[in-house]
Amino acid sequence: MRPAMLAGLLSAGVPFPKAIELADPKDLPDKFRDFIVLAFELGAPLVPTLSQLEVQLRHEERTSQEIDQAQAVPQATRTLLIWLPVVSFVLAQIMGLEPSVGFCIRWEHWPHCSQGHCCSQAIKFPAECLKVFWPQNQTQPCL
Repeated sequence: MRPAMLAGLLSAGVPFPKAIELADPKDLPDKFRDFIVLAFELGAPLVPTLSQLEVQLRHEERTSQEIDQAQAVPQATRTLLIWLPVVSFVLAQIMGLEPSVGFCIRWEHWPHCSQGHCCSQAIKFPAECLKVFWPQNQTQPCL
C-alpha cells in the first residue's frame, strides 16, 4: 500500500476504518504506520499528512535507486579489473602469442641473486630469458 492510496480513499469520503481495510497498510514500513497512527491520535488532518508521507516515501525510494546505481559502476569496474589479466593471458595464449614464455623462471638462479649481486626483487629472471629483450653487447639487468 502507498500512503497516496489511503489519502485518495479518505479524500473520496470513505470512512477511516473502511479505508484502512481497503488500503491494507501492512506493507508500509513501521515508521510510516506509526506516524499515521500518531497523526490519527493527535487529530491531524490525514490527507495532507498522507500526501507528505507519499512524497517522503518517493524520495527514499529514489535515493535508494541512485545509491544502487552509483555503486553498480565501481562493482563492474572492479570485476573487469580482476578478470582482465586472466582473460588477456588466455586470449594471448589462444592466439599463439605464448605469454607463458615470459614466466621462464629457474629456481637455481635464486642463490646467486640473494648474495647481493642483483636487485632485491622476489622473482629473478635468468639471463636466457632476457636475451630476447637485450642486445648481446649490453649488460643485462637483473629483474
